[in-house]
Order: sequence, then C-alpha cells, then structure tokens
Amino acid sequence: MKETFEILTDSTFDLMPKQVDELNISVVPMSFQMEGVNYLHYHDFRQMSLDEFYTKLKKNNSVSTSQTTPHQFYEQFLPFAKEGKNFLYI
Repeated sequence: MKETFEILTDSTFDLMPKQVDELNISVVPMSFQMEGVNYLHYHDFRQMSLDEFYTKLKKNNSVSTSQTTPHQFYEQFLPFAKEGKNFLYI
C-alpha cells in the first residue's frame, strides 16, 4: 500500500497561489502589523494585496512582523493528527 501524506508550510515559502491550490498544500499564515493594524499574510493575499502592501510601504509606513506562534501551528496540525493523516511541514 502506498503511503500518502499532506504537505503544510507557512506563507514565507516561494510558491504561487495557483501552485498551492494545485498541490493541495495547507498554509500557516505569518502575521505583520502596518498602520497599527494586525494582518495575517496568506498565500492568496486575502487580507492585503501585494499592490496595497507596497503602496503603503512606499508611503513610509513601517511594518513589523511576527513569527507564527506555537498555538497557530498546533491549530493547523491538529485536524490532520485527529484524522490520523501523515503530514510533512516544510
């Protein structure tokens, strides 16, 4: 029997949204703060587009980033573990 596994990564990887969708990769978002607002950076830019990000950055808005917390990883990994699925985090 062939072993299968799910692939997980965080949003700092270098794949395009189409590739993530085609390969069915789960993505743990990274967080950043700009103009006093906290955002999660998803591979599909659902909270802020790249154009908006760079436009704001050019206007001298400072950006701070934060690592994904252990709890966020736990929440992402838990459904796979509960289902008994093998998974690889890259």
